[in-house]
Amino acid sequence: MTKHTYFIPLEKIQGFKTSQSYFMMRQKAQHVTIVVRDSDSAQYLTLRYLKQSEGHRIESCLTRVK
Repeated sequence: MTKHTYFIPLEKIQGFKTSQSYFMMRQKAQHVTIVVRDSDSAQYLTLRYLKQSEGHRIESCLTRVK
């Protein structure tokens, strides 16, 4: 498996959503979905099974800038 790293300018990030199922609460994990817009199209990036603390850290970075 190959690992890719992408850098996205903050002005292209349209929004985000965090979600957590009942079964993920015990492991303190959550999914973060980020919406990236470019002209008329949108891409959805999903970070799955992140630690809840990391999800909150990403959320605070995005809400502080926006």
